[in-house]
Amino acid sequence: MSLNRIILLFLFFNSSLISAMVMEDEPKSSLRLYVNSVKIKEATDVRSQRYGGMLMFKTPLPFASRSTKKRVGMGLDLEAEPDLTKKSGEVNILQDFYTLDAFLECNYVLLFRFSVLAGPGALLSVTRANVVNTKETHTEFSSIANAGFSIDYAIDRRWEIGWQIRARYRFHNEKVDWLHGFGLIFNF
Repeated sequence: MSLNRIILLFLFFNSSLISAMVMEDEPKSSLRLYVNSVKIKEATDVRSQRYGGMLMFKTPLPFASRSTKKRVGMGLDLEAEPDLTKKSGEVNILQDFYTLDAFLECNYVLLFRFSVLAGPGALLSVTRANVVNTKETHTEFSSIANAGFSIDYAIDRRWEIGWQIRARYRFHNEKVDWLHGFGLIFNF
């Protein structure tokens, strides 16, 4: 390895961004805002891609470890995935998804915060159909299960950035949706 590369790596890992602390000594709650890309499995087994937003609240469990390396927490998230496809013609069917999830989370800190989460949720599916100038709207509630992985990185003591990937299983039609997204995290 050349001397230039060694110096570059040394400067990179000693910069203020890299050496920022991911976690405080005391566990903190956080509010997270994610922009997600979602691969939804349709009834015809075709995957369609859409984009959505997620607002998430996470907090450490009061009885969990006070370790700065390993923590257990819980959270809630509210997610919206509108169907923004523009379809022309006599038939136009759009399906929007809205979810409310609860989850348990285990994480480990080593420069980044690595988290694994899983939990149940509820899905509201709103289908809007416009067939030959006849408009109909159908709503359907169903239960879902979520499992995911996320990586967070501290910019400073209050702000972090994060990336997540999750799988969502819809029980009513036995389909698995995949989502991944980037987020901004505020610790308080």
